[in-house]
Amino acid sequence: MAIHKILTVLFISISVGKVAFTQPTWTFDPFGKEKKPQKFENRKLGSEKTAEKKFTKPRHFFQNSVTHYNYYFNSNNKLNAVIERAKLSHQDDYSKLLSFYSYSLDNTSNEKNELDSVIYKATAGILLHDLRNDWIDNLYMLIGKSYYLKKDFDSAAMAFQFINYNLFPRKKKEDEDRIVGTNIESVGSYISIANKEERNFLQKIVSPPPSRNDALIWMTRTLTEHGDYGEAAGLINILNNDVNLPARLQDDLSEVNAYWFFKQNMYDSTAVYLEKALPNADTKADKARWEFLLAQLFEINKQYDKASDYYAKAARHTLDPLMNIYAQLNDAKMFTGKDNAKEPENSINNLLSRAKKDKFEDYRDIIYYSVAELSLSKPDTTVAIEYYVKSNKYNRNNVSYRNKSFLKLADIAYNRKDYKHSFAYYDSLEINDPFLANRVDEIQTRKNTLVKIIQKINNIEGQDSLFRIAAMAPADRETFIKDLLKKLRKQEGAKENETNTGSNGSIPISFNNLITKLIHLILMQKVTGIFIIMI
Repeated sequence: MAIHKILTVLFISISVGKVAFTQPTWTFDPFGKEKKPQKFENRKLGSEKTAEKKFTKPRHFFQNSVTHYNYYFNSNNKLNAVIERAKLSHQDDYSKLLSFYSYSLDNTSNEKNELDSVIYKATAGILLHDLRNDWIDNLYMLIGKSYYLKKDFDSAAMAFQFINYNLFPRKKKEDEDRIVGTNIESVGSYISIANKEERNFLQKIVSPPPSRNDALIWMTRTLTEHGDYGEAAGLINILNNDVNLPARLQDDLSEVNAYWFFKQNMYDSTAVYLEKALPNADTKADKARWEFLLAQLFEINKQYDKASDYYAKAARHTLDPLMNIYAQLNDAKMFTGKDNAKEPENSINNLLSRAKKDKFEDYRDIIYYSVAELSLSKPDTTVAIEYYVKSNKYNRNNVSYRNKSFLKLADIAYNRKDYKHSFAYYDSLEINDPFLANRVDEIQTRKNTLVKIIQKINNIEGQDSLFRIAAMAPADRETFIKDLLKKLRKQEGAKENETNTGSNGSIPISFNNLITKLIHLILMQKVTGIFIIMI
């Protein structure tokens, strides 16, 4: 059965059951007038029997147990597994500003079949059980979250909107058509759209909090992700001033506030709310990651002391060796006093001590690159060059860091007018690396220029060499030329003990050219005497 048909039946069943427990019908049917398949047309689902049976305590307990463990539990685990796999496939580049979350919706949306399975399972849990049990709203939340992770934001918003309007708590005789979020629910001069969560001790133990207030938070997140910043801002503003929003969701509200600002590159306000949202991180790893992001935001805002504090916290709390390295590197770059950079020597020593540990063996190229960066900031260019070279020595096919080291070495050599080494390093770069995208044209221009410069340098050095040879004493010159001939023959594969130009060995063309030039220079010299070159 197609999923939209199942959901149509789901909404029909809600309408049938509304009289008994005053849950109002959904006034907008997005799936048209479709009905149940013909062979099931006369069969009533558990949800359709809601109005026909009393909701006794035994029935309440049974419906809660079956809905929870047979449907919600499995669906929720599937949803969490999708997110965990998305986190594992997500790669952070700590040299750039991190993304807000530790997974991307591009990765979660690739698991469409798994998320559809969650939607089917949650829908079945609603259709097959009494709608008065405590887990129905949680199943609706799973449907909304699944659509969100599929990047189907319209369907996600529809699900959260359904929870907002149809699961708003009402008294038995209260008008079902009353609009949620009017002045009737206002507190002082502010409109209230959240509802108070008044639960007894037993309810707190055996069932989760009602999901309607959570749906408001997720609606805000969905609107933000979809780029509807104006609508999201209106909802955020109401929730910020809503005294009925429970304390358990204040951190969630800070999180969506931070995300709203982050999506629009307003990093100063993002930092304010993200700092409040830290307790809301799902795991210790996620919290350490947010601390690193928070440090980056403070650094962008030039709040170097706070940035340093959070880099240090991230380094202490993370289990990711790469984040640890970058946290220490960035911390060492922060400012502690007026116009004075923080002394990087301790960080250099800490990084070098880590390079000796087996745990960090796979990250030695990054560690040495980081040490080189810190040395360059001191500045100690000579030591920096040493560690850039060492970084490449320990590089294990990490193209990005190999290119970073080569580029630094090339730029340093270029600035030092060491044009031969500069060209060699530029020529070693893999231009297809996205890291080099902004400098491809500049690098190519420099390479073309350096080729011409090096040719001229080689010509000048060649002429200087010839003049030096010509200026030698005859005996020294003869010895030098014979030694040079041996080297050239060795390079051509000739035997080292050959001392003449017989049939078994010939003088290379390059050597003939050298001899010709040398004789020409000698004959042109304005000196007395006759020069004889014996080979």
